[in-house]
Amino acid sequence: MEVLALMESNLEFVRKSTYAVVASRLANFQQVELLEAMLTRMWQRNQEKSMPDERMCALAVNAAFSIRRSDVALRILEGMRAEGVEVGALTVSVMAKGYGRMKQPSAVTELLNSAQQRNVDLDIVAWNSAVDAYTRCGQLDKAHELVEQMKAQKVHPNETTFNTLIKGAGRAGQIDAAFDYLSEMRRNACRPNHVTKNSLIDACMRVGLWDRAIEILDQMLEEESERKLALIGYTSVCAGLVKCGRETDALGLMSEMESKGVDPDPAAYSSVINSLIGVGNIDIAWNLFDIAIERFEDDEEIYATMVAGLCKTGKAKFVYQAAELLEHIDSVSTHNAVVDGFAKIGRLAEAEDCIKFMRQRLVQPNVVTYTALIDGYGRSRDIENGLRLFREMCNEGVAPDLIAFNALISSLVRCGCVVLAMQLFEEMSARKGAITPDFKTYSILAQAHFYDGYFEKGWEIFGMMTDGGHKPNQRMLESILKRVLKSSKPDRDTVSRLLEEMTSAGVTDSTMRFWRMQASKTLSRWEISGNKNAEEKQRNNP
Repeated sequence: MEVLALMESNLEFVRKSTYAVVASRLANFQQVELLEAMLTRMWQRNQEKSMPDERMCALAVNAAFSIRRSDVALRILEGMRAEGVEVGALTVSVMAKGYGRMKQPSAVTELLNSAQQRNVDLDIVAWNSAVDAYTRCGQLDKAHELVEQMKAQKVHPNETTFNTLIKGAGRAGQIDAAFDYLSEMRRNACRPNHVTKNSLIDACMRVGLWDRAIEILDQMLEEESERKLALIGYTSVCAGLVKCGRETDALGLMSEMESKGVDPDPAAYSSVINSLIGVGNIDIAWNLFDIAIERFEDDEEIYATMVAGLCKTGKAKFVYQAAELLEHIDSVSTHNAVVDGFAKIGRLAEAEDCIKFMRQRLVQPNVVTYTALIDGYGRSRDIENGLRLFREMCNEGVAPDLIAFNALISSLVRCGCVVLAMQLFEEMSARKGAITPDFKTYSILAQAHFYDGYFEKGWEIFGMMTDGGHKPNQRMLESILKRVLKSSKPDRDTVSRLLEEMTSAGVTDSTMRFWRMQASKTLSRWEISGNKNAEEKQRNNP
């Protein structure tokens, strides 16, 4: 951005292609506020050949929605309209997709109504994005109505349209609806493809129709082009059987796969091993691991799956077993899993030994490695070693990212070093957008100040949080309110404001009644206690 600003100040004309490259990079790194600022600057410069077009603006809108910054997306949309940039099918498609991800069906409806009023000629991509948005929001009826509207406007639904409906029905557990959409798909001359079949398999698995899922897989084997894809489906069914307690059936199906000419690959074994560990069948997982390693000698994917799974159990015995497998693996991510595993169970010396082992094997620790250990020291209330690791990371040339900063800030707060945590936060903010505080950053610091009774500073951070586009959620607000009510001197204004924020956050009426009752009892009890203390003090000091 600094180079771009230099070009703008020294060159009479900056190519649109230059702006496009910068826009793409900013979108990739989710720097949406900088991207918005760049678009605004382009409009202000008002150079005809380098004005933002719909494609560039849509890229920015999509980036904003990807990090749930609908406020930025809407500001960019307003800028497009104010500057006369076409808000066409591409923008509608991106907006619909974003609203779907954020579970805002009413916004999708409003978007489509607006497009209709402006006579926007929606293409099949835009229609499909809207159908997908409704299915993500669990509104299958509206999605199906939209398909009928498409037909009425002479836009023919395609394979993607029906695959989206089938997938949505599967997610909702509506197996009959999923197969009805399949029939409708065929009536509309759309040929079911591997996406269709995998969506149906997933739908069957969700409601426990395992035999029906296997029938679909067997049908896929009849077509040579789908045999490789059938392997993915069989693997999903095996993993699904494990998760619902049918381990024997899962292993039997793996044996059947070979007789059907579908050989399980390392990914298949890894998936089932991971599922077995997930349900606590470690012994069976080890047996399958031994079979897989014998078949695929020293396959790193299988080792990595076993290591990661054992570390996630949170049990020291299995984390130590995982560490013994590291000599077969070179990937830094797998070593990080062991570091994190030891850190989470409080075996911090072993975690540091693992880092030494990495260096001996020329596997360089990265920011994830250090962050896991910093977080571990924070959980153990050992801030000195947490700070030591942070300095060591920086000295080794490993740049801390947002997660690392959050881990250290959280550790400082846990250890009562709130002032130092704020200094670190200010250092983050001073990096000019290189690292932008997120919801977790603000939440940690706001809660720390409310817990300690510094309500004014807590509200200040709260304001910074909302200004940054991060809305407080129910869990955060309830946590703050609970601690405020437990404090030695609960503040009535703070309690009232927190209750208002909870209402704005969409907390249910029944939950709000509970918290209002708790607040009323606590404040009344404290005021009665305060009055009694005042009377007693007056009697003792006439």
